Amino acid sequence: MAAFIPVYYIPFYGKVAAGRPIDINIPPDRVVPIPAPVLKSDKSRYFSVEVKGTSMTNAGIKDGDYVIIRRAVEPESGKVMLMQYGNESTIKRIKMKGKKVLLCWEDGSGEIIEVDSSEYEMQGEFVKLMQDLD
Repeated sequence: MAAFIPVYYIPFYGKVAAGRPIDINIPPDRVVPIPAPVLKSDKSRYFSVEVKGTSMTNAGIKDGDYVIIRRAVEPESGKVMLMQYGNESTIKRIKMKGKKVLLCWEDGSGEIIEVDSSEYEMQGEFVKLMQDLD
């Protein structure tokens, strides 16, 4: 007999890639079920997006992957984070350089993007690929 694993439904905000900002303060496109044990803290802080692009392939995040993000306000050096700067949203590895944030590509195809603290809005920290939930 299979054990019952409770699920929690988190918002899904659609596709995210450089060039298309997402607004995580509006109603989501839909909700997706996530096993409750995956969500370690306040469940209302989690949401999901679909990644478009190949800049994070060496971090294991591929074009078309669905990822779980935990809302975060501050960048954390070394973490993969979702952020909006200007009119773009992107998921990149973050490195801190004083008051600046470096957005680092994980496939070697792009230059590091350097943004000032006044130029970005941190949206969240990458938690897990949804395909890894099986």
